[in-house]
Amino acid sequence: TGGAAIPHLLSDLWLYSLALGQWSEVRYSGLGPRGKRYHTAVEFEQKVYYFGGVDLRVTFNELHVLDLATMAWTLASCSGFPPTERFGHAAVVHNGRMHIFGGSECLQTVPSQP
Repeated sequence: TGGAAIPHLLSDLWLYSLALGQWSEVRYSGLGPRGKRYHTAVEFEQKVYYFGGVDLRVTFNELHVLDLATMAWTLASCSGFPPTERFGHAAVVHNGRMHIFGGSECLQTVPSQP
């Protein structure tokens, strides 16, 4: 009958072992990012940085950090002027800095948390 399916956004975490060719779900602590899509993730010095994204109606500019040594999430405390809320952007780490480029801004926004 017409209409689009409403996706269920996931916030689970999975690890793929290149050596074993095997997937496993990872247990973590702390408050990780909510389920969303079109965010970016980059790794630097045993931490993974997740930025932006969109859920079914809200666009974000939060920066969550997963410490790979402890498997604990934190919401980064940032200074300066963060990028605007966005999704579908690109991100890369170069010389110890995370660069964000492009993406889309739309929908309802939620400001970053201190």
